[in-house]
Amino acid sequence: MYNGIFNEDGTFTTNGSYKDYYLYNKDGEKISVDQTGQGPNSSFGFAISSENYNLIKDGFYVEYSGFFIYEYYMN
Repeated sequence: MYNGIFNEDGTFTTNGSYKDYYLYNKDGEKISVDQTGQGPNSSFGFAISSENYNLIKDGFYVEYSGFFIYEYYMN
């Protein structure tokens, strides 16, 4: 799995978006994510509106949906 696209010419394109991250409170209720950041390596961050801070004070879950699955094989 990789969060970028491998192009036929050997280059790759990353297409990360704040829409790839989903944030839920401990009860599974979705919370709006306003900003995200990635890197270095597998690090990431997110920002929510200050009025939503109380929604995550008891815990939260983050879901990421920006991976592509690649399969390699030899003929």
